[in-house]
Amino acid sequence: MFSFLFLSGLVLAQDTVLSEVPEVLEDGESVTESVELELVPDEAAIRELEGAALYQVALELISQGRFGDGEIVLNRVISDFADTTFSPRAAIMMAEIENMADTLTAVLLTPVDTGPASGRTELTLGQGLILPAVMGVLVPGSTFQPDEPLMPVLMGFAGLGLGVAGSMYADDRLQVTEPQAMALLEGELLGLLNGMVLTSITQPRDYRANYQQILGGFVVGAGAGVAAGYYLEDMTSGDVAMVHHGALWGGWLSAMSLLMLETDTDVGTFQRMVFSADAGAILGGILSTRVDISRKRANIITLSGVAGTFVTGGLLTLGAFYANLQSNEVVGSSMVAGSLLGAGVGAWLTREDSGDASVASGTLIGLEDGDWLFGAPTPTIMPDSEGGLAFGLSLARGVF
Repeated sequence: MFSFLFLSGLVLAQDTVLSEVPEVLEDGESVTESVELELVPDEAAIRELEGAALYQVALELISQGRFGDGEIVLNRVISDFADTTFSPRAAIMMAEIENMADTLTAVLLTPVDTGPASGRTELTLGQGLILPAVMGVLVPGSTFQPDEPLMPVLMGFAGLGLGVAGSMYADDRLQVTEPQAMALLEGELLGLLNGMVLTSITQPRDYRANYQQILGGFVVGAGAGVAAGYYLEDMTSGDVAMVHHGALWGGWLSAMSLLMLETDTDVGTFQRMVFSADAGAILGGILSTRVDISRKRANIITLSGVAGTFVTGGLLTLGAFYANLQSNEVVGSSMVAGSLLGAGVGAWLTREDSGDASVASGTLIGLEDGDWLFGAPTPTIMPDSEGGLAFGLSLARGVF
């Protein structure tokens, strides 16, 4: 292509003129004959044509998307044909290509808000686990009280089918988001626990009333979860995780308080733990309006608290064996302090977490932008490359 453009330009640049040349015949007479003489172009014209041909090559490479090759050719035009009019053109084109590259890079690096993630998997798994227990235990127990296990088992299977198929149908029709699915499950769990507390307080004589109150707590909790998911449009997975982990921490701290302040009955112990879980859930909901936290960060903070509890428990075991440490008050306060210290360490390690994917999302230890990162393994259900589901360990991100 280069040779063709060069030769074509060379031919077009040539000026063809007619020159009259006298010719002497043998008899002494002279005649004039017209002949064609070609004027060879000067060096500047040839350089201009070569620069034009090379510049055209660069344009064709750029039009094909081969920007790297196009830049190489443009640099050659700028350096080797600086005395032509195409050198400044090539410089302008190079600047345009660099601007395009910067713009494209900025667009690719700009985070795209795709909205809340789909809650199909979360909803299917959650309801597929909880509805068999509700349909197979609470419903028969609160109604006809079967004497044989056949009907509860069949109803449990029906609950499994309802949980899976019903969740898929609901997601197809309503496009359930992940925060909505999490809120529903959280409401159901807290509703069940509070239904059990209600039966421990009322202590009904009718055996079916116990199941009815627990089932009623489940229904009320499910309704509260649906209402939260419907009306709180800006609710995120991190917000629901704050409520969930707040309930966990409330129950845990209540359990540790039993070492220092015991209750008179087992029923009182259960009531204290559930009421503490409720208080923790409420506190977590309030904090979620003040603190922007991702679901993974909430998980890793709680896991760090568990790690701190295990470390403290090991030290207390050594103290009990070698130093005869038997005080329940010391054990309880130390376990609480260890768990809170571990949670604080986890919060500090994940202080720069934004919930975005990074190199640490698939590794245990990594280095990114000068910060050391680590992943905490969390059992979860993850989609595989073929669109199915697989059980694995999701690595939450931490920075330190």
